[in-house]
Amino acid sequence: MPIEYLKTVYGNEVKNLPRTKIALPPRLRKFSYELVSVTGKRTVLVSGERFDEYAEIKSIIEEFFDAEAVAVIDEETKKLEIFFERETPYIIVGKECNI
Repeated sequence: MPIEYLKTVYGNEVKNLPRTKIALPPRLRKFSYELVSVTGKRTVLVSGERFDEYAEIKSIIEEFFDAEAVAVIDEETKKLEIFFERETPYIIVGKECNI
C-alpha cells in the first residue's frame, strides 16, 4: 500500500526494485522492508509497530540496504521526537509524504 500511495504523489517516478531473500541481523528484524526507487533514488520503506529505537538504527538500515530509509508510520507515531526534531523522512499513507 505505501508504494501505491507514493505513485499517487510521484507518478511513474516510483518503481519496485527486485526482492532478494536476505538474512537480517537480529536488531533489524523488528521492522519489515520494501525496496523501491523514488525519482531514481534507491529507497527502503520501513514498516513496523514500534519506532522507539528507529533513530538509533536508521543508519544501520541504510547501510545494510544501501538505500535511504523512509519510515511508513501513522499519525500517532509521527508525534515521536525522532520524526519531529531530527527531520526523519517518513510517509503516512494517504495523508503525508515527507521524503
